[in-house]
Amino acid sequence: MRSRNRVTNWSACGAAVTMALVASLGLRGALTQGNALFISSNGFFAIYPQQDPARAARLMQRFDSMDYYRGHMPAQNPTRAIHWAPLYTEFEGARVLTTISIPVYAGSQFRGVIAVDVAQQRLHDLLGAASAPGTVQYMVNVHGDVVSSSGSGFSTLQKWPEAVPGDWSGYRVADLFARGPGVLSHHGDLLFFQRAGQSPWLVVDVLPLSAIVPAMFSQLSGPLLIVWLLLPLLLWVTMRVVTQLF
Repeated sequence: MRSRNRVTNWSACGAAVTMALVASLGLRGALTQGNALFISSNGFFAIYPQQDPARAARLMQRFDSMDYYRGHMPAQNPTRAIHWAPLYTEFEGARVLTTISIPVYAGSQFRGVIAVDVAQQRLHDLLGAASAPGTVQYMVNVHGDVVSSSGSGFSTLQKWPEAVPGDWSGYRVADLFARGPGVLSHHGDLLFFQRAGQSPWLVVDVLPLSAIVPAMFSQLSGPLLIVWLLLPLLLWVTMRVVTQLF
């Protein structure tokens, strides 16, 4: 009975902490669409939604091998930082997920990990809803996974920089995170990047050179466009007159 009470208490505590953590990152239940779980260092776990008991042993083996648990061992995570896992395919399923996790300590003693799955498709839907019509933005995590795109035809498990238009192979994702919001120019293409709030994701927007000039002309009225095109001729005539006079 005492053991069961400990599991119940840890499960209730884990659920409360997990929901607070998810809310602090701006995530909601409709976004996560995955499991919320507590993995104990004593060899048991509590999971929501409830799973088939026949899968318990396989699930525990899976959890014990995952980076979102192993990466929180005191030697690997002495600062007790929050961790976002690289994209992976869910256990005995087909969805692509990322997982947010945080270690649990009782004083100085490591007791386990709380983890919440976030479905990649939900990130894709969220970015698409937030992007302006006709634009394509990309969401890149610290591991170089392109976790989402607001464009159509997005496929799973793409990597930086291959998944982003243009040649950005000379720029590491870690460097972009360290620089803060900014703009890069390469071969005439512009890459705008900014961290999404306090999340571990970088939102990237690429403006190709081929789109800059048409966009600029589309914003000019007819008379202004004519003046702009005639400026070189007017400058040439002015220089000829000045030369003749002096």
